[in-house]
Amino acid sequence: MVEKIKKENMLKIPNMVLKRVGLVPGDYVEVSDDGYKIIITPKIQEKSFADDEWKKLEALSKGKKGRAFKSGEKLISHLEKLSKI
Repeated sequence: MVEKIKKENMLKIPNMVLKRVGLVPGDYVEVSDDGYKIIITPKIQEKSFADDEWKKLEALSKGKKGRAFKSGEKLISHLEKLSKI
């Protein structure tokens, strides 16, 4: 596929390429080069909690027994539920 670089260095990435790598509008990518090629790497943006959410979580965790989670996603889901209390 050949695409033209437009004004302000804009380049359209074909939809079939985005679908193959699982990217959608709003996702982040890292752009680098190896001296010969431009390399575009999808980046996962990690969720983070605001200071007030951390304070709520700390208050909820005082005196509680520890718990193990099988994945980071399950932990984040659990913490998000707790932060809404």
